[in-house]
Amino acid sequence: MTIDGEPPSHAQLLQLTGLVGSLSEARRTVKEGGAYVNNERVTDADAVPGADAWLPGGGSSSGGASARSPGSSGPVPLRPDPSAGPVTAG
Repeated sequence: MTIDGEPPSHAQLLQLTGLVGSLSEARRTVKEGGAYVNNERVTDADAVPGADAWLPGGGSSSGGASARSPGSSGPVPLRPDPSAGPVTAG
């Protein structure tokens, strides 16, 4: 995934990558403790991931982020649809 412009928040990333269907669902996932970046739980859905979570060139680290639904057996790696093209935040 390539990020053009301002980096998206954790909630926006969850939605843009298709892991959740809406920003509300993304915020709920974070609030319930189901979102992780680099194996660390995300606690603020509206925070922008730190510089260490991004690959050079503006892309996010595939496999470095995940989300899980309540009752699921484990995290789902962040693997955006490659046919979706660049992601624009904002």
